[in-house]
Amino acid sequence: MNPAGSSSCHSCSPRFTSPFLPNPSQIAELQNILRSNSLPPELSSIQTTISATPTELERYDWAINSVQNELNRLSSERRTLASYTDGCLSTLSPIRRIPVEVLVEIFDLCVPEGRYQLSEDTTPEVEVDRLSGRHLLQLAQVCSLWHHTAMRTPKLWSTMAVDTSVWNRCTISTDTLLSLLESSLNRGKDHPLTMEVGVLHCDPHAQSVLALLVKHAPRWQDVYFCSDVASSHLAGARGHLGRLEKLNLSTSWKNLDVFRDAPRLRQFTFDGRVDDLPD
Repeated sequence: MNPAGSSSCHSCSPRFTSPFLPNPSQIAELQNILRSNSLPPELSSIQTTISATPTELERYDWAINSVQNELNRLSSERRTLASYTDGCLSTLSPIRRIPVEVLVEIFDLCVPEGRYQLSEDTTPEVEVDRLSGRHLLQLAQVCSLWHHTAMRTPKLWSTMAVDTSVWNRCTISTDTLLSLLESSLNRGKDHPLTMEVGVLHCDPHAQSVLALLVKHAPRWQDVYFCSDVASSHLAGARGHLGRLEKLNLSTSWKNLDVFRDAPRLRQFTFDGRVDDLPD
């Protein structure tokens, strides 16, 4: 309701102006009076203005509030329309017409160069990023289709690298790192696995990492091990290497029985002392 209680609602009109609003000459006259000690010539007019002003100010407040509410409504409707139109434009975007199979290939090309290769320059940040599949997690945030494609396409999660030598410099716990590795491995489901693994016996996390990788031994297809950890920690993989085609070892292992039963193995590379090879 109008706070003035008037039957004529000034605040509802297109433009509200108080009848007591002074004109420029009245303002100038009042300023002259204030500069002197003279009394105003029309006391009754001054008293009427003073008496009416509280009600008039309430009317202005009411009008301002009404206009502000209208501005808020218009702003809200504008945002809604703009957002809806953006959605309409998105439905016509050419990328929405790309087949999922092609989208997967594009995602596969988004891997930062050298991300899944062992390197002396690997930083803790890079290790965390590749264990978590950070580039895929970022792509998954674009829209529901990209999320479904990135998170539920095993091929995208079937290339990895692990370098435990930097784990002790990571800002997150070993348990979290193992959890990231396990999640990435699980997202690869049964897709053939390509991996590069660097573990040393001095790394307290080495055995846990190898145990986790051994669980996925049936997926191993192209594998590189750089390790001086006893090969016995891979014993669980023996007899489960039906997909292994390429094997690269940079190690002093003398017992390679774990790889003896690998019917599809066609390429074997050994980096080490030749006299360390088993008979």
